[in-house]
Amino acid sequence: QVGRWQDNKRLLLDTVALNPAHYQAHLGLSDIYLTEGNELKAAEHYLEIIKHTPAFAPAYAGLGKIPFDLGHFERAEHFFRMAYERDSNDWLATLGLARTMAQLGKLEEAQSLLTDAIAKGVRNSNVLQAELDRVRALER
Repeated sequence: QVGRWQDNKRLLLDTVALNPAHYQAHLGLSDIYLTEGNELKAAEHYLEIIKHTPAFAPAYAGLGKIPFDLGHFERAEHFFRMAYERDSNDWLATLGLARTMAQLGKLEEAQSLLTDAIAKGVRNSNVLQAELDRVRALER
């Protein structure tokens, strides 16, 4: 398994060396680096995506996940909000922003984001519904 992982990483690194604008390869590398615990390298690849594809919401959501996981919720909010502004139908942007709002005590905003996304049929609405239920429970 590890050998295959390293092969994939090597392939993705070769891909971005040949085509620095290949956002899918950068996204794959970001995922690998996050899994390895190397947030700095992951962020570098998210920033490369943004440099070449500035409207790609998942790159901003990925940048939001890094400070969120470290407990820096105000910083996470900045990136998740940027992701959401670029694509309000991106379920990860919605989920990330709603979770961040909940962590910051902005429960009404979190509920509103989730309710709106579920109503308009955003992909993975079952995950969004579970988060909505969790946020509602925080109010009790």
